[in-house]
Amino acid sequence: MQTATSPSLLLPHAASSVASPWSATRPIGAPAAQQWPVLKCNVGGRDRSVRAQAEKAARGPIGEYGERVMVGDAGEEEAAGDEEMAIKLECDESGCVLVVGRNVPTLDDDSQGYLQCNLTGCFYDSAVPVAEFRVLEGSGWRLGYETAPANEEAFCAMVGAGGWSVALTASEFNDFCKLVQMLRKGLITMDQDGVLNRDDIVMQVERGNLWMECVVARQTLPTLQRFLKMGGRPSGAAFAIRFILSGTDSKRQAEGFWPAEAVMDMLAKMDELSAPSQPTTGSSSSKRAEPVTA
Repeated sequence: MQTATSPSLLLPHAASSVASPWSATRPIGAPAAQQWPVLKCNVGGRDRSVRAQAEKAARGPIGEYGERVMVGDAGEEEAAGDEEMAIKLECDESGCVLVVGRNVPTLDDDSQGYLQCNLTGCFYDSAVPVAEFRVLEGSGWRLGYETAPANEEAFCAMVGAGGWSVALTASEFNDFCKLVQMLRKGLITMDQDGVLNRDDIVMQVERGNLWMECVVARQTLPTLQRFLKMGGRPSGAAFAIRFILSGTDSKRQAEGFWPAEAVMDMLAKMDELSAPSQPTTGSSSSKRAEPVTA
């Protein structure tokens, strides 16, 4: 068992875009012990009333945000039966945040099936994938990946923009996709609960070797809210993403940035390609992006 921390501002399990953890499919991650994301939010922490509410919630039972906690790929029944939960309040000069910790069982390292990747990340599946390299790009962003990488540590993907790009392993590409969706779900939840209207929002998530941050300025919130509620492409900026990649040997480090317009264009493109279904095999996702040929 390994202790992992999860945010208190996430959607329920049913809203997760992670592939279903049935017998022939499992998500990839750390070889032995899966590291789930850690998320911290600053939602107008300078307001004393907000801090007082957070402190009160920390002393009492889990409130509405605690009920929204999502732990990795665990199903609803598994999460509901997990009684080993700890709540702590983390505060600094910018405000306070409730962090809920759960004991997450170690994943079985005996992978079954074929490793494959799509827009949701990378996973193992029993179906034989179609091996090809796919590229998605738009104004200010570019994302490419192999549908059938050799292994989890093989460099099989890239993320970049006009003048820069970073190569990612299958494990890192999986983390990148999961963190982008994690930020989006956190923003959706805060919008549903009315938190977005309080102040500027800064969200940070971390998984494996990847750290990611998004910033939502208060003046851009109406645009973001229209995008979240209607699913359409916004007319202006909403939130930007900055990420830092650190190799396990400390010899490989990189930093990237996508402006707000690029992030929203990327999400709209991913929604458009993923609209028909959420496939679990590389072959079934062949209609979602055009292969790149030499």
